[in-house]
Amino acid sequence: MSKERKKIKDNNKKFNIKNFANYLNLIFMALVIIAIIFLIIFSFINKNKETKNKTEISDSLKFKKEYENLNSKKSSNGKEYPEVLINDDNIVKYTTYKEINKILDNKENALIYFGFESCPWCRNAVPILIQAASSTGLNKIYYLNIKNDRNELKKENNEIITVKKGKKEYNLLVERLKDKLDTYSGLNDENIKRIYAPTVMFIKNGEVINIHTSTVDSQSDPYIILNKEQRKELYDIYKNNILEILNSTCDEAC
Repeated sequence: MSKERKKIKDNNKKFNIKNFANYLNLIFMALVIIAIIFLIIFSFINKNKETKNKTEISDSLKFKKEYENLNSKKSSNGKEYPEVLINDDNIVKYTTYKEINKILDNKENALIYFGFESCPWCRNAVPILIQAASSTGLNKIYYLNIKNDRNELKKENNEIITVKKGKKEYNLLVERLKDKLDTYSGLNDENIKRIYAPTVMFIKNGEVINIHTSTVDSQSDPYIILNKEQRKELYDIYKNNILEILNSTCDEAC
């Protein structure tokens, strides 16, 4: 009887050892599966981050190339374009009308620059805008090239004529922001608005709190680079408006 009990005890021991080994195998397999899942998730996140960084880098370099390509070249009026030098790591990001409307709808904070590379006023403003934004810690300047987007209108015999019809998205944005925008000059109609270049729009909580158009009042010829005092004046205008965007203090109840 004692031999039978010992045999049963030995069998139970072997069974327990086998079960424990199986249990360890299951744990090991589970850990391997978890590790694989973790690696997949990590790779996915890292890939998205790299893609985002590449997009931002490509935007920075694209913007730099877009503006610097006209250095030493002449415009249609025979004047040489103002020279522009832009850092490779500038904070400019190309945007779209859809994204701008999303910023407004979602009550976000943003700085949006409307302009184009062959605009001499823009070429004076851009380096100062980037410098002012970077000094405040702002991490992004949204840029929309509006060169071919706008309506071209003129007045003849007291009639407003459309020389070129602008993009639908442009006209919808103008309509949305008409209370903030400048009047289209030369038409004598306060109801017709236009986004001039350069226009820098400062948006806080989805509201346009300020718009700065052109450079400074004392600049009459955009083909002559701003002097030190003018640059300082424009820099302060941009910086003060950006700081107002970044200021998180609630005006009333939060």
